[in-house]
Amino acid sequence: RADQIASRTSAPSLLPPPLFPPPLPSTTTPRATLTSTSTIALGCLHRGASQKSGGYGSMANTAGQRQFNVTQSMDNSTQLLHDTIRMNDESAAIGDSTMNQLVGQREQLEGAHRQVIETRENTRAARKKLHELHRRIVMEKMILYMVITTLTLIDCLLLYRLATNKGKLF
Repeated sequence: RADQIASRTSAPSLLPPPLFPPPLPSTTTPRATLTSTSTIALGCLHRGASQKSGGYGSMANTAGQRQFNVTQSMDNSTQLLHDTIRMNDESAAIGDSTMNQLVGQREQLEGAHRQVIETRENTRAARKKLHELHRRIVMEKMILYMVITTLTLIDCLLLYRLATNKGKLF
């Protein structure tokens, strides 16, 4: 009924448009109720402050308030954009630093891999030389055993000759 009366009268309303949206009916959680209650409380505080300063104010004051809100919103958006760009630059710097560290680690790993291959080749060469030395040692031992056996046989023959020739060799 009040809406019908207000629409019939041609006089503009002296009430400013609401600054906060009306609270939504809470059907989900108590937190939503708290948020909508906080919104109502803030709206009441704002209206009380405007009443103390001389009522709801004129249309020019409301337009100025809207302009101030738009400017403040743009400033907040600009600040948020600058913060986002700064964070993006920091992330890029961290990414570059990480990439440089990874390149350095890759070079270290490649150097270590080359050293492992070189060590493996040196080990193969050393093993080959050790086998060759072992074969030589075995051959020298066999030669020494043959020399010892030959000398022992010669000594035995000389003793036999001495015993059979009455102490004379020839």
